[in-house]
Amino acid sequence: MKKARTRLTAEARKQEIIRAARPLFAEHGFKGTSVRRIAEAAKVSEALLYKHFPHKEALYQELFKYSLRQIDIVMKRLKDLKAGSETIVIMVYAVYLLILIEMPGRVAEQRSFERLLFHSLLDDAGFARALFRVYHDKYMGIFTESLAIAIRQGDVVTMPVSNENRVWFAHHLAMGLELCFMTGSSAYECRLTRDELVNEGVIYSLRGMGMTDEAIRRYFKPDKLRKYVMSLAR
Repeated sequence: MKKARTRLTAEARKQEIIRAARPLFAEHGFKGTSVRRIAEAAKVSEALLYKHFPHKEALYQELFKYSLRQIDIVMKRLKDLKAGSETIVIMVYAVYLLILIEMPGRVAEQRSFERLLFHSLLDDAGFARALFRVYHDKYMGIFTESLAIAIRQGDVVTMPVSNENRVWFAHHLAMGLELCFMTGSSAYECRLTRDELVNEGVIYSLRGMGMTDEAIRRYFKPDKLRKYVMSLAR
């Protein structure tokens, strides 16, 4: 006798649809992904999909919220750090680690999120623009406050670059490095491990942000930083 399919709760069905839609949006973008294709991947009718999401935009927005929750797991805990030079190092390291290192148990989600973000930048940039706006509103304050304090203390030099751009340039460099590794191997000749790439990227970015060599030596302890940030990601 054929076993009846277990009936899912409304919330469980909604999450199944989101999981089915994420790789499709990541691979084909918003415009290239149809409701019919999402329904087929989720093994539901289009009518049932519309019951949970009145239109494709609502589902796309839900994916955005889901992606943000994954990042918030780590970053919201870093907001409570005391502003200053050490916090700059911790947060820059966290940015590189979260972008370049696979998080245990979240590899598939990370890859889908990255493809979704990069595809958005090639499409209408709607997802990326909304995501970066949230990054700015939630986390830019602690970064810029820390830079201002570090400048006053002599750990970071003044330069004709705004504090916000110092932060964005470091973030975008980490994104660019990850883009070069999207296929699983480097698009350029790179003999570094991912951890080595993180460490060198962080040092380069800290120097680019204006941090002195002495301050970097004082606060950049990669082994200690890795354990700390990975513990927040669990």
